[in-house]
Amino acid sequence: MSSEPQDKLLFTTKREADIVKDGDTVILEVNESYILADIRSGKQVQLNRKLGSIPSSELIGQSYGSYFQLDQKGKKLSPLPSFRPREFFQELLSNETDSSNKDNRKLIDNNTAQKLDAEEIKTLKEKGVDGKDIVMALVNNSSTFADKTEFSKEKYIIKKQKKHLHILHLLRPSSLTLTQVYWQKSPRKINFLRVDTLAHMLVYANIRSNTQVLVVEDCGGLLLGSVAERIGAGGRVINIHFGKTSSSGILQKFNLPPDVAQSVYHFPSFRLDEILQDVPQEIKQGEEDQQMSETKVVELGEEKSEASKPANEEGQSEGGEQQKTAGQGKDKEDLKESKQNYAKKIRSFVSQPIHALVMCTSSQPAELFFRLFPFLSLSSPFVIYSSYLEPLSQLYDEIYKKKIAVHLNLSETWMREYQVEANRTHPDVNMSNASGYLLYGYKVDSATPPVTSTSSSSSSNAKRKPNETEGDSNEGKGGEDAAADAEQAKKKHRT
Repeated sequence: MSSEPQDKLLFTTKREADIVKDGDTVILEVNESYILADIRSGKQVQLNRKLGSIPSSELIGQSYGSYFQLDQKGKKLSPLPSFRPREFFQELLSNETDSSNKDNRKLIDNNTAQKLDAEEIKTLKEKGVDGKDIVMALVNNSSTFADKTEFSKEKYIIKKQKKHLHILHLLRPSSLTLTQVYWQKSPRKINFLRVDTLAHMLVYANIRSNTQVLVVEDCGGLLLGSVAERIGAGGRVINIHFGKTSSSGILQKFNLPPDVAQSVYHFPSFRLDEILQDVPQEIKQGEEDQQMSETKVVELGEEKSEASKPANEEGQSEGGEQQKTAGQGKDKEDLKESKQNYAKKIRSFVSQPIHALVMCTSSQPAELFFRLFPFLSLSSPFVIYSSYLEPLSQLYDEIYKKKIAVHLNLSETWMREYQVEANRTHPDVNMSNASGYLLYGYKVDSATPPVTSTSSSSSSNAKRKPNETEGDSNEGKGGEDAAADAEQAKKKHRT
């Protein structure tokens, strides 16, 4: 296939969502490390200390999944159609299929096999020599490269290209890539939620389009964004957060479309009483105390300011203070009314079927779980994540005693990566440790009566005498059977 039709095909299959736009958040993978960058026109994207920064305009209009090569001075990006180290240095690798006559027994690591020294390599970089040419120069000046096996050659080239060749991979923010980024940078911020554990939660909760899900999380908005990303614009996500405001900064990194972002609603946990009742109630005592303390501070500040004013300005200040107090009272009334209207909206949402309850919290989940559990529809799943076993173990016992769920499971997830290569597929030596625990199950109605007996048994019971008990009837039935057997035995004896 010629290059012209292929370029035309690539051009026609591009979508607007696949193009980096001004204001987006992107992920740059550089030598197996991730960089989370906000694209702003006229701003610089900081890579690292060694590579410096690049202008954001270089990435605007590029397609997600693209590869770029950064020059040695860190100033220019050159697009690459694709990048695989083996294909990139194909001319340096041997095409021999039988490498049994070669081994590494004669190779000695004494730093004498390389003819180029550090100063010469530094000079090449200062001249702006391409990284691929530097790797080729290292290969050509190595006295032991030709004696290496095919596998050793490939490992040598990959090691050198990571050091001298800077390849950038432009990735789209998603539940997978963002989890990998934060797991590498700051796993504590996402409550040590690993990518495989997040996948288990989305599957066990049956997150799908056109559903309504309750989410409780304190992992920076990663779980909230993952649920919203999977539900889409046809569903609704209700985030029950701790405190007055939701700490879901990672949610903004997903680049969700406006219709999807508008389907996410936030509601504080201390105001749950307002949606539990038919009539809106006052805000909880904790919030009232905080408002009272804030009011006292304001009043104390006003008294100090009034005392510091001259006496001839008292008349003017009294009128101004009255207007200020009236304005503050009106603002408080408007704020209270808006809170009540928002609570009515959330109440109308939870009055509709809730298809899943997903929780990820580092605190005790039991109290909040049992407050949200009545909103969950029957036969709907719930999934709770915790980095500690004890809270979920206690909650498991409580759910089991109340008999409000079936298929109740408490599990631990672990993950081990495999290297998949020709003739050398094996699990990695190092693996990630445990990524918390999961408690999941399906809601059932604990008030459902047990299954009654069939109609045939009830009709037979109806034929009994009023004063006849079940034991008496069984005894009578047994006596009749014995008499019939004796009669049959007599007939046989006569014959």
